[in-house]
Amino acid sequence: STLPLALQGLSHNCSLHGYFVEDGEGGVCDCNSEWLGARCEIPVMTAVCPAGSSPIFPDVCVCVGGYAVTVGAHAGEGASDCDSASMTPWYYTLPHEVNGVKLLFGVLETINPFTRERAAVRDLTSANLTQFCSLQGLTSALFIASTNTEVLSPLFRRSLGYVQVTNTSWISSMPSSLSDVLYSSFARNDTVLSTVVCLDMP
Repeated sequence: STLPLALQGLSHNCSLHGYFVEDGEGGVCDCNSEWLGARCEIPVMTAVCPAGSSPIFPDVCVCVGGYAVTVGAHAGEGASDCDSASMTPWYYTLPHEVNGVKLLFGVLETINPFTRERAAVRDLTSANLTQFCSLQGLTSALFIASTNTEVLSPLFRRSLGYVQVTNTSWISSMPSSLSDVLYSSFARNDTVLSTVVCLDMP
């Protein structure tokens, strides 16, 4: 089967939250449903961020120090205010649905605690993917691919793919705690980012 365009061409021109469509006038971004703006840079929020924080991911706010607070659809998944936020980094990638199957697909993003901006995670191990997917109640496509090559095989091939980016903030790997992160851990230059796929399998 052919993958939807949203799964074929994530673009740094669209903040890694959509795909870029050439229209003869410089092109436009077609954003994932959780993002708005000309460059898909504005997260959709269904609730207001608490005092001292600002939106960074859909229904996720960031406090001073990079602490994540969850509201709206994500309320209860994390801290409810900046005073109770933990040192555990927040990770995010894009939600999709293909042929009735719910999945997460995209570049894994986290929070730069020094700038309170989004940053992509460049390199992902199979252990990282398994951990991230399981926290979302899903299964890593890489694991499924090793046991059942018939299920959504195009997604498995795409899960091994990469996205080339320029002028994009990134960190090389997934820190387990904000206390492990240094200012020098982040870079902003041309690189190639891994993609992640998590599936809701019966």
